Amino acid sequence: MICRMDKNELKINIKPLSDNKLWMWVHRKTAEYRRYESKILKEIPDTFKLEKRKTALYFTFWFSNSRSDASNPLKALCDILWKKFDEWDDRMIYHLEVNKVIVPKWEEFIQIRSEYLD
Repeated sequence: MICRMDKNELKINIKPLSDNKLWMWVHRKTAEYRRYESKILKEIPDTFKLEKRKTALYFTFWFSNSRSDASNPLKALCDILWKKFDEWDDRMIYHLEVNKVIVPKWEEFIQIRSEYLD
């Protein structure tokens, strides 16, 4: 493994490991995940669209707990977006940004913005 650092940049010469290869057994959705998925799908307005194009996604997670991990909701939300938009899937993501904001309890929410790169 070769690591190089230039200013505040790090290059690790290892192929990125897919989330699909991280787990030994088939994942099963929990009841909590199925409820979450259902709520998210209902909240996505018809005016929000994703097409089969190179996409940039910008997520802001408004957490009440400062120890919340900003990367944890990403895969589930990308999979839920894929379920909502038949032609689009998360392989179309070519740019991804994640922000974390701390808010008072009961004021948590998710903000998603998309742009096409082609």
